[in-house]
Amino acid sequence: MKTKPVWDDCVKFHGHECGGLAIGYQVCEYAAELLDITYADCDSLFCVAELSSCPVDAVRLMFGCTEENKNLIIKPNDRRAFHFYNPATGEKIQLTPKEYPEMPREKMKEWLMQTNYRQLFDRAESDCDFSSEFDI
Repeated sequence: MKTKPVWDDCVKFHGHECGGLAIGYQVCEYAAELLDITYADCDSLFCVAELSSCPVDAVRLMFGCTEENKNLIIKPNDRRAFHFYNPATGEKIQLTPKEYPEMPREKMKEWLMQTNYRQLFDRAESDCDFSSEFDI
């Protein structure tokens, strides 16, 4: 059975600790709650990420969403949103990082990991057309 990856697993996979990876870790925690999924059954999840940096590595590890598995599409733009789709329920959500307070880069990761994920992202129903994006 697949178990929930912890922060150390994400750091090992990504190669270093950083604020971007913390954003990805927290967005996965929030998405798992909103979509009512466990990490053991998240292999059918689809994700469209509107950014191509460090946060996407957390999505790759925690949810198994990859370009190779054809359940991850990366479309960088200014919105920086994450769109998740659970085909088992038909539920789709969009999580967009809020504006974070100014702080030194070395403090950002710590602040992100200590802040409740519900406070880090704006939540909405996704406007992404998953069926055309993924041929599902």
